[in-house]
Amino acid sequence: MSLRQTDAVQCELGLLGGFEAVVNGDTIPAAAWRHKRAMQLVKILALSPGHRLLNEQLVDLLWPDPSAAAGSANLRKAAHFARQTLGVPDAIMLADGRIELLPQADLRIDVDEFESAADLALQSRDPVALASSIGL
Repeated sequence: MSLRQTDAVQCELGLLGGFEAVVNGDTIPAAAWRHKRAMQLVKILALSPGHRLLNEQLVDLLWPDPSAAAGSANLRKAAHFARQTLGVPDAIMLADGRIELLPQADLRIDVDEFESAADLALQSRDPVALASSIGL
């Protein structure tokens, strides 16, 4: 599955209880993630504020030992493989020293949904809302 950049993209990422990616209703099989660093890149960006980080931060997280040039090349490769696996040409955007996950997509991440539901439940102290957020 490959999409043109202008197509509307809906993506759901599941990180609680195991990694799962669903793009426009199609689940990406675990075997499709042949490049471990591509999957790690998507996971890290999914958990980052605004789903973006500085390139150097990602290089430090994923390749703490190589030189800056090697780390930058590795990051570009991982981004390429993540785009390829997700089937979305602009899934990972590198610009101005930053890298961003699915900036043009309708992106839903189970961790974000859980945190939102848990915050609301804790503020309201509603037992039903608390149970619902725990269910997520």
